[in-house]
Amino acid sequence: MIWGPGGNFYGTTASGGPNGDGTLFSVTTGGTLTTLTNFSGANGAGPVFGLTLGPDGNFYGTTQTGGSAGYGTVFRLTTNGTLTTLVNFNGTNNGVSPEAGLTLGPDGKLYGTTSASYLLAYTVFPGFTINLPSGNGTIFQVTTSGTFTNLVDLDNYAAGISPTASLTLGPDGNFYGTTYTGGSTGVGTIFQVTTNGRLTTCVNFNNTNGAYPLASLTVGPANNLYGAASSGGAGGNGTVFEFGLPPYSITLVGSGGGYYTVFAGSYPNTTNRIWATTNLASPSSWQMLGTIIMDDDGLGQLLDTNTADIPAKYYRLSYP
Repeated sequence: MIWGPGGNFYGTTASGGPNGDGTLFSVTTGGTLTTLTNFSGANGAGPVFGLTLGPDGNFYGTTQTGGSAGYGTVFRLTTNGTLTTLVNFNGTNNGVSPEAGLTLGPDGKLYGTTSASYLLAYTVFPGFTINLPSGNGTIFQVTTSGTFTNLVDLDNYAAGISPTASLTLGPDGNFYGTTYTGGSTGVGTIFQVTTNGRLTTCVNFNNTNGAYPLASLTVGPANNLYGAASSGGAGGNGTVFEFGLPPYSITLVGSGGGYYTVFAGSYPNTTNRIWATTNLASPSSWQMLGTIIMDDDGLGQLLDTNTADIPAKYYRLSYP
């Protein structure tokens, strides 16, 4: 359950209700339960995953099935029980049957995954065709008003496929998640994805360090990520692991000849932008100095030659 406005908890049931398709409810700390919505199939079915509180004070979530095409929905719920279907997954161009909830991003938008990308028709015998989930999953973005963007089609097995857990917002403003299969050894990965859809594989599970992760990651001490794999490890029965985020950093060295050397660190072989300003009080005064492509150690540097006659200068790093 999730703590919501008004001091009540809010949650989902995956089935039950008058239609058997699940419910959305609130419950007070004293145990008074109120059913807010009954799913009917047409408005979604099987809300297996928890709710996410949006920036507007409403709740957002997904259903595995139901909706206009029968392959799941993204919905909005008000505290008084008004349900609005924002997205109908259709198995054609926006994914199939999400197997995880939504995560609120730093931009106020919601992010999620589907474990399959599309449906393929199979003819069982003449006159009888069935549609089965195919493709390797997607990562998507949706606004609170329902504007849907498919950010990533997970069509590269080596990069990881079939995400089954909600994304986790990292301290660097990027999302981190796991794929159940795929990667260099076929038993899953940890990945990073930016809000504009740039995907980076961070870890390939290899059975020794775990295999087939199913659950979401959690941000822990020192901003490291923690999670669990459902199998692998020394006894083959799974692992609990820690993943240290790379040392995002930016430092400055004053040099002779009227220039500064700006050093930055992030993921190896990624492109980063360096910005500078002489006035922190003016957000619009930041100007991009240039881009850095990090080397194999995740390090890069840039020269700033415009440093004459200034009392102070400030720098920051960002992703394109």
